[in-house]
Amino acid sequence: MPVYKAMLKIANKIKWFLFIYIGISIFFSVLFTINHSDNGSTFEQTKSRIAFINEDENSTLLNGLKDYLNDKAEIVDLPNDTQSLQDALFYQEVNYIVRVPVGYTEALLNDREKYLDMISVPNSTTGIYMNLLIDQYLNTTHAYIRSGLTDEAKLVQNVSNDLSKETEVMLKNQLSAGSNVTANIYFNFMAYALIGTFIIGIGALVNSFNQSDMKKRNLAAPLTPKQMNSQVLLGYFTFAAITWVILLIPSFIMYADTVISRIGLLTILNSLICAVTMLSIGFLIASLVSSMNALSAIANVVALGSGFICGVFVPQFLLGNTVLLVASFFPMYWYVKANDQIFQLSNFTFKNLQPIYIDMLIQLGFAITLFTVALVVIKTKREKV
Repeated sequence: MPVYKAMLKIANKIKWFLFIYIGISIFFSVLFTINHSDNGSTFEQTKSRIAFINEDENSTLLNGLKDYLNDKAEIVDLPNDTQSLQDALFYQEVNYIVRVPVGYTEALLNDREKYLDMISVPNSTTGIYMNLLIDQYLNTTHAYIRSGLTDEAKLVQNVSNDLSKETEVMLKNQLSAGSNVTANIYFNFMAYALIGTFIIGIGALVNSFNQSDMKKRNLAAPLTPKQMNSQVLLGYFTFAAITWVILLIPSFIMYADTVISRIGLLTILNSLICAVTMLSIGFLIASLVSSMNALSAIANVVALGSGFICGVFVPQFLLGNTVLLVASFFPMYWYVKANDQIFQLSNFTFKNLQPIYIDMLIQLGFAITLFTVALVVIKTKREKV
């Protein structure tokens, strides 16, 4: 099989150039793995430093408010001096100051309007948060007072009981809830590596055999056109298979638990279909462009451009509807979409798998169409010659 062996030798000569795309894909996947090692699934509330200045009587109601704020923030003792308070706020010894005016307790119990003096850095999150806490406490207190309850001890107890109730919050990663996020990212990046590698690699193989001297030697070779074409096609698919396997190997090392599972098998199948589709794109571009410099530029534009709009570099849920509509005309979009759906699977029912299989079939449709167009272009060029 001389033609097949010649193609392997050509691919071997450009292997280091092709490994650029493979290396970039692996590098970014590892980088995202490090960034997502702490995926934000835990939350810890931080306490702000505040000053509580009471110019009113030392009432049970105000002590209840102070205890409530002390549970949510750290109360710092400061002298009731305007200059001292301003300095403490300026040098960030405290982030918030609340001053209770004289007669506030009496006004509150009689449901009369009298306001607390609240000072914070303008538009600070601490100020907004503390204002919400105080409003929540006072609004609940007003509700009990208007219902006829005026005993301060019972007021504080009821308000504290009401505000102590909490709701359990669960944080989920939107990229791929309940799945290995970094594995999802890695397989999405695989599309970028495949399309860049195939455009340049297949282009180099096609152009090597399209040189005038090579064509003359092939015409004199003791091979029929059918034998030569079959070896050429075998060379293309061998090159694609080797590239695909090389890209799969890191996934088995970094995400073994995910890859060796039902989700992993579906993802591998999807990546295989993607490899065939990207091979068809590389074959079509190589049949249209004969310059290696032009192929390198086209590879960068196509790989980066489609990667950005199809969800490789930016998750699809962050992209606008117009961008996604344009991206749907690229097979990479359907590959990434299928990947994201696969990593969100919890039940492997036909209803859940159907949209994934449809995305895979759409990719195969692209592959068949692009291969057909490429063959037509090649045949047209031969007839012109």
